[in-house]
Amino acid sequence: MRPLYETERDLGNEEKVLAFLAEQWALSGWLKLSLSYGLDYALCRLPGKISSYVEIKVRPGLSHGFGDGYYLSLHKAMRAREINAETGAPCHLVVNFPGDGDSIWRADMFSHQDGCIVAGRKDRGDPLDQEPHVVYPWEAFRKLR
Repeated sequence: MRPLYETERDLGNEEKVLAFLAEQWALSGWLKLSLSYGLDYALCRLPGKISSYVEIKVRPGLSHGFGDGYYLSLHKAMRAREINAETGAPCHLVVNFPGDGDSIWRADMFSHQDGCIVAGRKDRGDPLDQEPHVVYPWEAFRKLR
């Protein structure tokens, strides 16, 4: 079993983004999803009724426009497709760049380019960090803040 890398600090950073989304999208609440769902949160506009799903990434060391796009695990993209196929609810990729004016960007989870690349972290000594990724071109993102 792999270690859980998500920290309380990570969750706190996600909560800040969620508070912003709640105001922008008139959310009544959200539900933190278990790891088996592959995405971070279910979002509710009406109490108890899920209107969409979101994967939130906070990347202090990066900025929008760096490289050829935003890389996301293929597994997360696949899970988003499954969730959407079953529920009809949209799935969003929301990325916060604190070092880039604290900007927040949103892309549709299905707007990635065709094909996969091998990518991932190399700083933790976990060989499973290298895995198939999809690439979201920067043009697929809309600035929220």
